[in-house]
Amino acid sequence: MISRGYGYPANNGFSGQFVSKCDKKYDVKAIPDERRALSERIKELHCLYEISRLFSQRSLRLKGLLKEIVKIIPNPWQFPERTCAKISYGGS
Repeated sequence: MISRGYGYPANNGFSGQFVSKCDKKYDVKAIPDERRALSERIKELHCLYEISRLFSQRSLRLKGLLKEIVKIIPNPWQFPERTCAKISYGGS
């Protein structure tokens, strides 16, 4: 258990002590796994951001928009070079 105390000077009108206790133990070996998971979430969020940016471009027609989205979708996957995306819309 880790305990930390913070004292406050009495001359500011407040006196007391704040104590924080933490029972959680951190597994140092789990940090790389957590970092990798966060990296994956960042890639996914970047993909969503890029797609939303495309929607804000009024110059793209629907067909062009879908083609650009298909190019973006594989990027957040673990192996984007081996990933492909396909959007079917209106029989094409």
